[in-house]
Amino acid sequence: MAFSSSVARALRSAGVDVSAESGLLVLDTTAGGPAYEAGLQGGGDWVRVGRYQLPVDGDIIIAIDDQPIVDLQARTGYLETEAAVGDSVQLTILRAGASIKVPVTLGEEPQL
Repeated sequence: MAFSSSVARALRSAGVDVSAESGLLVLDTTAGGPAYEAGLQGGGDWVRVGRYQLPVDGDIIIAIDDQPIVDLQARTGYLETEAAVGDSVQLTILRAGASIKVPVTLGEEPQL
């Protein structure tokens, strides 16, 4: 889920401490998939903001290989031009307010 300044403001107004202004919020991971194997964590607690339910405690991806990731388009653009399946990239994520680096080996995107 794209995490924007408006989402951050809405969460803050609901009393949630959010340190990012943009990025990608990890909602969940697929068992056995690259994000799961790298230890990325999806949200488990949810808060209602207006008519929306938003996760409040999942990882927020803010960069790939030190390139800022502000939305899905930035993520897709970077991965399509700079990386391939099997490559290892380093994600910068925010978890519980701390910035950490997590190596991830890229896999095929799941077919829906």
